[in-house]
Amino acid sequence: DAAVTLTLDNLNDTLTITAADFTQDRQASVFVENDDNPSDTETITVQVERTPTPADLEVSTNGVLLSEGTPSVSVNILNLGEVDLNWSASSNDATVTLTPDNVNDTLTITATDFMEDRTAQVTVTNDDNPSDTETINAQVEAAPTPADLEVSTNGVLLSEGTPSVSVNILNLGEVDLNWSANSNDAAVTLTLDNLNDTLTITAADFTQDRQASVFVENDDNPSDTETINVQVERTPTPADLEVSTNGVLLSDGTPS
Repeated sequence: DAAVTLTLDNLNDTLTITAADFTQDRQASVFVENDDNPSDTETITVQVERTPTPADLEVSTNGVLLSEGTPSVSVNILNLGEVDLNWSASSNDATVTLTPDNVNDTLTITATDFMEDRTAQVTVTNDDNPSDTETINAQVEAAPTPADLEVSTNGVLLSEGTPSVSVNILNLGEVDLNWSANSNDAAVTLTLDNLNDTLTITAADFTQDRQASVFVENDDNPSDTETINVQVERTPTPADLEVSTNGVLLSDGTPS
C-alpha cells in the first residue's frame, strides 16, 4: 500500500510503519525478510482505521414564525458528521427566549412580547468549531388589537314623523367584533344587522314624552359597552275646533 510507508532503522533493528491516508478503512501488509535467507519472512498486518468526519452543524429550518396563537416553535439540531456534536444557541432579542435540549438535539424558540412585528436572530454554534454556525430568523407577528366597540351616536330623537333611526356600530380594533343590543323600553324595538353593523331603533308609542336606553355590548368583552339615549317625542293632539257658545241673541239694541 503506497499510503503505508516504512522507516527502517537497521542499527537499532526497528521498523516504523506510518499511514498517510485515513479516508477509508483498509488493510495493508508489511513483509519483513531475512536478507540472508529469503525464505525466512514475517508478515505484519496493518489495519488502517478511517478518521470519522467531524461534527457538522445543520438545523431543520432557518426561519420560524411566532405569534400570540403559536408563541413557541421547536427546531431540530442536526449533525451531518460522525463525531458527537456539542452545540449552544443565543438570541439577539431578550423577548425571544431559547430552551435547548442537548439530549434530544432540539431547540425551542419562544416569543414573550407581541406588541409589534419584528425579526430576531437566533444563532446556533458548534462548540467544538465556532466557525460552524447556523442562523434562524424568528419572525414575531404583532397580536391584532382586540375588538373595541363604538357607536356613531349616543343619542337619537324619535317622533311620529321619524319613528326609526339607524346607528352605525363601529369597531376601533382589528379582531372581528361580535355585538348585541337590548332596550329597556318594550315600546322601543331594535333591529340588528350584524352583517352591515347597523342598529335600527324604532318607537311604536308616541302618546307621551319619554326617554329609553339602548345598550350595545361587545359579546367577547362584556365590559365594553355603549349606551344610546333615545328621546321619544309625544305626538301633539290634532286641532279640535270649539266655539265659546252655540247660540247668540241679536236685537235692534244689540245687532252684533
